[in-house]
Amino acid sequence: MPIEPQTSMPTDPLVSRTQRDSLTRVIRRAEAGDVSIQAERQVVRDLIASEGFSGRAPEQCVVAFKTLLNEAAIEAGFALGRERTSLQERLVSMFIAELYQAGSTGADDHSSRGQTAGSRETLESPSVGS
Repeated sequence: MPIEPQTSMPTDPLVSRTQRDSLTRVIRRAEAGDVSIQAERQVVRDLIASEGFSGRAPEQCVVAFKTLLNEAAIEAGFALGRERTSLQERLVSMFIAELYQAGSTGADDHSSRGQTAGSRETLESPSVGS
């Protein structure tokens, strides 16, 4: 008797069902060999812009995205393996890049790299001999 993969829909979903379905479609296309970086990036951008990700710390967003991505891969029926891992790594990297790109709009350039003004100052002007 085959075991059906279970998908767990959170009781308080971060994203709409439509957004989740878009991510699942991108995963199915990638599994079939139809990779569209542009489509993947648009889905990621839409997720970042959603209410579920706004106001959260970047680390929380990444963890939530990884969970959502894993659930969508299970829902898409994408078996564990090298191809799935590669896709997930690519999408997580894309998510992180887009998250910091979205967060740096109107901010100083160094803020998007996890540096504070003080840490940048320290790096640029190290104390020399007392």
